[in-house]
Amino acid sequence: MNLSSVLADAGGATQLAVRTLALGGVTVVIGASAFRWVVMGSAARANTVTGDVERQVERQVASIGMVAAVVVTIAAAWRIVAQADAFLSPGDPLLPVVVAVLKTTWGRAATVQVAAALVALVGFWSTRNASSRGWTVALGAAVVMAATPAWMGHAAATESRTVIAIGADMLHVGAAGGWAGAVIVLALVLRHLQRETGDGAMAAELISRFRILALVCAGTLLGTGATSALFRLAAPSDLFTSPYGLILSAKLAIVASAAILGRRHSQTAALRARTGGASAVTASIGAEAVLFVLVLALSALLSASPPPTD
Repeated sequence: MNLSSVLADAGGATQLAVRTLALGGVTVVIGASAFRWVVMGSAARANTVTGDVERQVERQVASIGMVAAVVVTIAAAWRIVAQADAFLSPGDPLLPVVVAVLKTTWGRAATVQVAAALVALVGFWSTRNASSRGWTVALGAAVVMAATPAWMGHAAATESRTVIAIGADMLHVGAAGGWAGAVIVLALVLRHLQRETGDGAMAAELISRFRILALVCAGTLLGTGATSALFRLAAPSDLFTSPYGLILSAKLAIVASAAILGRRHSQTAALRARTGGASAVTASIGAEAVLFVLVLALSALLSASPPPTD
């Protein structure tokens, strides 16, 4: 596999970086919403987290979601202009081509992605001002954002059983947000706790509550990923003989490494945090988050690479 040809298929290093930022932002917006509703929500219902520390963590999660929403807005808008520029002839005005791009399926999905990111931004921002409705707004926007990559990638171009391909891709992005995105959020929250309070009890509670979300999303990710692979690969050997398959194999290897590390965290991290404070687990869970950042970069590369079935 020639790296330069793979990057050329992806539109170059800059295009790949922007794709990664857009996908990463979507994933973290979903992760922030899932973290608040599932992880913090279950802890609040059990009355195991209360008071100022809980509010600090909630504000931190909202801040992470806001940053991710801004990243998606900028990256998606940049991609729209870049897509138009790719079709531009010398001397032609850019605006009419942008309008033409926005009328395509890809362009409509990109427009929805930008709009949903802006709505999520407003939702996250309002939660920082003690508005509980903001979390509902952010969650709705996250659900919409989870649907957009399917209409901007290989799933929408599938010639047979398109509905299944798009549905699997939507669930895949949502599950990625609930696992990878929420791990990134958890890592950042733990770093905040380490810096501000060192609260091991809160860290341990969040880690314990995160376990169920991670298991459900990991299982969904596995199932939807396998479904998508059936549409993209002509034969199992394509995993090792095609550029697309080799990228997918690398992605699967890193996901497996993250899963192994995550299993270790589910068994020991809560106890380590409870006895040693947030600092006892920040680096380890941060390493898991870094692995998922690499997965997102490879996912962005996959979305721009032609599968063997093309």
